[in-house]
Amino acid sequence: MIHNTSSGMVADWWRRARPDLDTSPMDLFGRLRRLQIIADLEADSILVGVPFSSAELDVLVILRHADRPMIARGIAELRGCSRAAVTNVLNKLEGRGIISREISPADRRASLIHLSEEGTRLVD
Repeated sequence: MIHNTSSGMVADWWRRARPDLDTSPMDLFGRLRRLQIIADLEADSILVGVPFSSAELDVLVILRHADRPMIARGIAELRGCSRAAVTNVLNKLEGRGIISREISPADRRASLIHLSEEGTRLVD
């Protein structure tokens, strides 16, 4: 069961407190957020037994189909998340030997991220 304050309830609070505000976006975005939660739960149930989280799998699929090594910023942009979130996933994958990183010759502050042979095998 998903426990979360109903977006309709929150919009009602705002309608009572500030009747001059248009609260219709709250209803729409609340429903979208709820759908995202349901989709995430469904994805997690599909991945039962898979040795990766959905975030790890997203990163691995991006790396598997990239035509060259990528940097964390590029992966974050493709995933629509923060670089910190990608770095967290990359740290876990590197610790398991699924990816490797090397300093980018173009920008020494960035690392080029590669799938290891084992990583490619697991993704495939």
